[in-house]
Amino acid sequence: MKNALFVIFLFSSFISSACSCAPYYSYCEARSLVPYDVIVYGQVLDTNLLNIRIKRFQTIEGIEIRDTITVWNDSNFWCTGTISMKASGIGNPGDSIIVMLPRINVPVNAWEIPGDYRRPSYLCAQSTLKVKNKIVLGTINQTVDNSVIPP
Repeated sequence: MKNALFVIFLFSSFISSACSCAPYYSYCEARSLVPYDVIVYGQVLDTNLLNIRIKRFQTIEGIEIRDTITVWNDSNFWCTGTISMKASGIGNPGDSIIVMLPRINVPVNAWEIPGDYRRPSYLCAQSTLKVKNKIVLGTINQTVDNSVIPP
């Protein structure tokens, strides 16, 4: 029994240290840390188990002309598996967002489609900002120096 508890404690300590974010980088800092092809301003239309669809209002940086873009889940098996990298973590239906997105050139997951986008892989940086009543919300330009990801 003692050995089993020790193994569980050891494993949970390893997982929690492997997935902590200290520091957590701001959106402005993320622009140099997170590989992306476009930055778009849009609204989350819907979500499902594998992707979300975003109605694009404006392309801020990069080239994208489609009215609706699809963002697929990424996978991060070093942390908590595909759950941590679900595209739905970008926002809920109806949310207005500004988001950095890497284009899928070569699929790395069975569900991806070339030309669409995947959720940014870097967990320790703010790659999405919410827009509410014309006010941009999120960690825009200040690094948070702790191991808790801000809301």
